[in-house]
Amino acid sequence: MLADQTSGGFNLIDFSLLSNSFKIRWIKSFLKNPTSIWNCIPNFLLKPVGGLDFLIHCNYNISKLPLKLANFHKQMLSCWSLMYNHKFSPHTYFIWNNKDITYKNKTLFYRSWFDKNILLVSQLLDENCNFLSYRDFMDAFSFPIPPKEYAVIFYAIPSGVRMLLQSSPKGPSCSPPSLDSSNLYIDNCLFISSEFTNKKIRSILLKPCATVPPCISFWNNKFENIDWKRFWSLKKEFLITNKVVEVSLKIIHKCYPCNYRLSKFHNNIKEECSFCLCYPETIDHIFWECLYSRIFWLDFSNYVNKNISKDFTLTLKKVYFGVPKVQSDISNREFVINLLLFLAKFFIHKCKFIDRKPLFCIFLKDFNQYLLSLEHSSSPLAINTRLQCAMYKLLNSP
Repeated sequence: MLADQTSGGFNLIDFSLLSNSFKIRWIKSFLKNPTSIWNCIPNFLLKPVGGLDFLIHCNYNISKLPLKLANFHKQMLSCWSLMYNHKFSPHTYFIWNNKDITYKNKTLFYRSWFDKNILLVSQLLDENCNFLSYRDFMDAFSFPIPPKEYAVIFYAIPSGVRMLLQSSPKGPSCSPPSLDSSNLYIDNCLFISSEFTNKKIRSILLKPCATVPPCISFWNNKFENIDWKRFWSLKKEFLITNKVVEVSLKIIHKCYPCNYRLSKFHNNIKEECSFCLCYPETIDHIFWECLYSRIFWLDFSNYVNKNISKDFTLTLKKVYFGVPKVQSDISNREFVINLLLFLAKFFIHKCKFIDRKPLFCIFLKDFNQYLLSLEHSSSPLAINTRLQCAMYKLLNSP
């Protein structure tokens, strides 16, 4: 339901994702103008951990930060961790605000070390992947520190980290990565740019939640070479109501309310076909296999052969997924055929619920009425539809 329409979803907005996107948008506004008077309070609150522009690069755990934060700031940092993946890398394995490096169950941050650009664990290792001694540390950085600070930092680092950093550059000469938040890219898009909109944020947050519709594997086993991307976007080419589109989507998602399915939930509903009253009414039966539907599609095929395409052959795959686009065909015949298929499926659906047999002559009257309804519309889709249908003289054609 939440996925994009080009992926088979309905592009619905999840309010939790929407709320999360607003909080991430707040981070973007903060980074664009960190000295604003509106940001003085968060600047003061986050100063003990290096400020927000440094904290967003760290592998933090909110409960382990040595801070008392308001609920909004906790939620904001939680939302950021959902979007920005802190993947392990020797080049960005920071000492500070690292949830793996704790003392008394709190992450560490020493301002004096931070100001000396001592940020990475790899800076504290020698070439043999051993921790620098207290004297070697002071000689390397020319930076006197209390022995307690040294002991807290070096004993807080897990021993397994050294094994992970064996093959990476080590030593005090290691240069930390750039912490310039104005050059931060997420999903190949600059975070503070105007292109990084709320919609972009929601799409990134949605990626771990989005799933492939289960109907895709079912239909791929039944038909070959289905152009799913074209099918999901096909409805956008026509000016048709949501009800018309809904029938086609319910067929593909295998949730169309046919009698065979409904009879399993209610004993008063018979499973027989609404038209022939002989066979169980499955989706395939009512839209293709039923005698009355087959007669309807035979008349439909003859009509298309006579007025639009002489070599047209109708199959179940074309009924469900439409006619594929032919690049060499400048007459755009598939546009008109696909429009007729959308309306024909809806017509069969309508006949089922009004207890009538699907007669093609009645469908043609409905189709002509649909074309007449587009006369006074200035929509580009309506104009294009009338032009395409006028090309084949379909209005009032027998």
